[in-house]
Amino acid sequence: EEKPVAAQLFGNEIEMFRKSAAIIKGLGFDMIDINCGCPARKVVKGNNGVMLMNFPLKVAQLIEAVKKETGLPVSIKIRLGLKTKDKLIFKFINEVSAAGPDMITVHLRYAEDFHKGEPDIETGKRLREIIRTKYVVNGGIDSPEKAFNIKAETGCDGLMLGRPAFHDLL
Repeated sequence: EEKPVAAQLFGNEIEMFRKSAAIIKGLGFDMIDINCGCPARKVVKGNNGVMLMNFPLKVAQLIEAVKKETGLPVSIKIRLGLKTKDKLIFKFINEVSAAGPDMITVHLRYAEDFHKGEPDIETGKRLREIIRTKYVVNGGIDSPEKAFNIKAETGCDGLMLGRPAFHDLL
């Protein structure tokens, strides 16, 4: 049996997050992740996914509600922002950090990039300076060499492998 196992929530309604988190805890999950990074049209249309990065105080409330309801570790998965060079992420991280996320996973591309282009390693390095919890990097990791380089260059604590891992990564 592999552990830990996390469940991911998306949405933006605090009461729905509380109820869902209680169910997730009851199912035996070890951790809950809040999706603040998905750029899919069907997810963002209701100010969900990456659109939540425009509302850091709401995300802080979601983190606090889930932690209070379950006592489980809570993480967030985010992107660098909506559009290239918007630097939304720095303000976002500063504002949500007070809620105490146990881990922050950053997809090192912008929402407008979806899953194309190279990860922004320079911004990834700068994020290590402000993220005071576990810092995980995601996005564009398509070879073992790139995985080792991104980890070393960003100073992150770990890597999250996505789409390329289902191909010929290892």
